[in-house]
Amino acid sequence: MKCPKCQMIVPDSTASCGCGYQFPNGESLHELQIRVDHLLRRGILFSIVWLAGFGSLYAFVNGLRARKIIKGSNGLLKGNFRVWWCFVMGGVGMLVWFPLFIVGIFNNL
Repeated sequence: MKCPKCQMIVPDSTASCGCGYQFPNGESLHELQIRVDHLLRRGILFSIVWLAGFGSLYAFVNGLRARKIIKGSNGLLKGNFRVWWCFVMGGVGMLVWFPLFIVGIFNNL
């Protein structure tokens, strides 16, 4: 991988570069990519399952977490398409189910 500060190529398992650049969270790029992959895998799964809208909410939150990690890596981590999947599908699921859920609650009051 390339260091975003000096453009020097460093091993994936390195937590910092010789120029002094510290990779996000002090973790190696490989460890961060695995963490992002797990977040996005769960997000996609829950966006499909829905769980009465709560799965969609969980997918959206996982997309936000993964996006923050990816942005913090200065473009070194992959997964932007899956982040958008979590945003779009999670958002659609929330738009469909939460209003129905709220109407159901207010009709029972």
